[in-house]
Amino acid sequence: MTLEGIAENIISDFLFVLIPLLFGWMFLVFTHRVQLLKFFGVYNSRRIVIYLSNLIISPGSASGVNNKQWGYHGPAVPFYELPVANHLQGLFNYLLPSFSDGSSILRKLLISDVQVQLMPSPHEQGQPEQLTSFITLGSPMYNTISCFVESGLHSKVQFQEDARAILVEAVPPITDTSYGFIERIVDRERKRSIFYAAGLAKLGTAGAAHFLATEWKRLNRKYGDNTNFVVMLRFDTEDDRRWSIVFEQAFEK
Repeated sequence: MTLEGIAENIISDFLFVLIPLLFGWMFLVFTHRVQLLKFFGVYNSRRIVIYLSNLIISPGSASGVNNKQWGYHGPAVPFYELPVANHLQGLFNYLLPSFSDGSSILRKLLISDVQVQLMPSPHEQGQPEQLTSFITLGSPMYNTISCFVESGLHSKVQFQEDARAILVEAVPPITDTSYGFIERIVDRERKRSIFYAAGLAKLGTAGAAHFLATEWKRLNRKYGDNTNFVVMLRFDTEDDRRWSIVFEQAFEK
């Protein structure tokens, strides 16, 4: 083989390795993938759990689509939490063009390098997984994981015992049902992040979770991946995607 042929082989081998690396680097830069994983505390663990509120339906109290009462009883998750939970789950998936032709059913490949698990809150008070980042939706009245965050992790935000007010230090009690909040507590010892999204009504809970899913880049620019923060929001009663920030603050645990 001539020197020219050897050089061509070396260059082709180099390009074969370089091009995928270049595309991978461009993907990470333009999709903010690294920032996403660090912001949610899953850069190392590659696992996060989303805990939903868990309602207990008593015998004879469940109504069907025809408003008749039926015999179902047991646990149920609020319907309004599912879309925002799925939205949060979707943050960690990404699409890549497939190498198949355009007529193929698999026109895009869904890739996920993070395990996202949606779970209803346990019925009994307990601790979630010790080394896993998680997002908890809803108040302690319907979510024992939210209760754990308030009592065990000393959340900056607390619900009043009768669930009629949200309490934040140095702020008058919040009783407006159009309010909701998102809080992050960074557990540096276990290298995980805990997110708490809730409100006095479904508007605040769903709105806060949606705010987290759509505005995490804004929050990341301001607080990075290692700062505790709370953001209190007010939502349009007609559309939980329309919000205004009432106040926000960083804090030390």
